[in-house]
Amino acid sequence: MEIMVNGFSKSIARWEIKKATELFGDLVLDARRIRSTVVAIDIRKMPKFKTERGMHVFQGYCFPVVSKKKPKKFVILLNNDMTKRETIKTLAHEMVHVRQMRLNILQGMGKKRHRWFGRIVDENEEEYHKLPWESEAMLCEEPMYQHYRQCMKKTNGPARPNHENPNQSSQRHLRAGAKLKDRRLRGL
Repeated sequence: MEIMVNGFSKSIARWEIKKATELFGDLVLDARRIRSTVVAIDIRKMPKFKTERGMHVFQGYCFPVVSKKKPKKFVILLNNDMTKRETIKTLAHEMVHVRQMRLNILQGMGKKRHRWFGRIVDENEEEYHKLPWESEAMLCEEPMYQHYRQCMKKTNGPARPNHENPNQSSQRHLRAGAKLKDRRLRGL
C-alpha cells in the first residue's frame, strides 16, 4: 500500500500515523488489494458543524479520489487537534471505510445518498451513528486500536525512522570499506 501523510498533528508524528495505516491496511484488506491501494492522509484543522446537541468538529473523513466502482485511491482527512488515542481510533474508523469502498460494499451516489450492499440509503433519513457503514466502522474502532497497542508493545513501539546524520553514516561506511580494502591488500 502506498501511503502519503501530510500536515501536522499535535499528538502524534506522521511516521507513526503511516505505521498505523500499514497495520490497519493489513487488517482490513487482502494482500492483492493492499498492493494496489493508495492512501493519502491529510492532517488539518477540520470544520465545525451544527447538530441538535450543539457544535461539533469532524474527527475524520474518507473519500475516494475518483468516484467509480472499486476505487483504488483514497484521501483520509484527520483533525489535527485530537489526542493520540483519538487519532489512531479515527484512523482505524476511516480505514474501515477504505475497505468498504475498495470492496464496493459502499458507493457514494452524491447528495448524501449511498449504496450499501446494493441498497440505496439516504443520510438525511437516518442518524449518523445508525448508518450501516458507520455502525460497522464504529464497531471496529476499539478492537483495531487494541490490536495497534498490542503490536506496539511487542515491538517496543513502532519502528522509528533513522535520524542519523547522513554524513556520519557515509563516514562509517567509508571506514568499513577502507578496512576491507586494507585486508585485501594484506592478503587476509
